[in-house]
Amino acid sequence: MIPDPDKPEGDSTTGLLGDVVFGITQLVKGEVALVRAEVLCSVRDAISAITGLAIAGVLCIVALNLLAAAAVGALVVAGLSPMWANLAVGTVLLLAAFVIVKLALPLLASSNLAPKRSFANMSKDAEILKSMVTPHATSNFRAANAAPD
Repeated sequence: MIPDPDKPEGDSTTGLLGDVVFGITQLVKGEVALVRAEVLCSVRDAISAITGLAIAGVLCIVALNLLAAAAVGALVVAGLSPMWANLAVGTVLLLAAFVIVKLALPLLASSNLAPKRSFANMSKDAEILKSMVTPHATSNFRAANAAPD
């Protein structure tokens, strides 16, 4: 269809509706792109956290084996029996592992990974669109269904 040069573009009802549909389409595309970017960022953060935890875990295992052996040896030299020395070192290491897990788990909580900003923007956009459409539709409906005086 060739546009009429005498008729200003966007003045007709279909032209205005087309503009609205185009605007809504662009808005939805923008919001989807924002959600995608935010989710990818969250996934990258989660992968970094998991990778860091895995590397730290491996290094801790090696280091703790060496340190535990040295600590047990030091306690035995200090006069503790080998059994009590192993128990003391094992308890300290278990507590340290518990603290590390407590610090790392919140980083992987689903609430930290959700695209909060995108959802907030989409809610605002939906409210704006609803407020643009609803009052006109309601007033038109009331006017059409009003009882004649």
